[in-house]
Amino acid sequence: MVLSETTEFAGQLFGQLWVLWVSLGLLVLAVGIGVLWGVRGRGPKEEAPESPALLSRSERVRSLPGYQHAIRRRRVMLSTLAGIGALALAVGGVVTARPMSTHLIQPENANRDVVLCLDVSGSMSEVVTEVIEVFEKLLPDLKGERIGLTIFNSSPVQVFP
Repeated sequence: MVLSETTEFAGQLFGQLWVLWVSLGLLVLAVGIGVLWGVRGRGPKEEAPESPALLSRSERVRSLPGYQHAIRRRRVMLSTLAGIGALALAVGGVVTARPMSTHLIQPENANRDVVLCLDVSGSMSEVVTEVIEVFEKLLPDLKGERIGLTIFNSSPVQVFP
């Protein structure tokens, strides 16, 4: 029984594992596209741009220290944003996969009350004997239950508890 519960737990835990793989694939794809986009945008510094520049003599502006600092700051911010996006994708994949565990709880049924009510009039003496014999056979299986006996003829009498 323990082996089947363990197997069931593993099945439930890894049943949605494909979602994590899809998230990981999307993350790798997004990083790959970003790297290709970044590499494609850069070219050797000696090359002239293929399209005409919107601003003439822009190489002078690009060489200024303030411009270089702004470009570095922009790259750091974009890298941070990409990292946050990757983290959000990973957390979203874990949440979507819904890993969980189950615990089987079987409550103890030791809180039952067993009350035996017997009619002790003369006409019921044979039936009462049979009922007591059956009750004696059931008695060893009653563990933790509260047991009571009430007899009656013309009025009830509680024998125990």
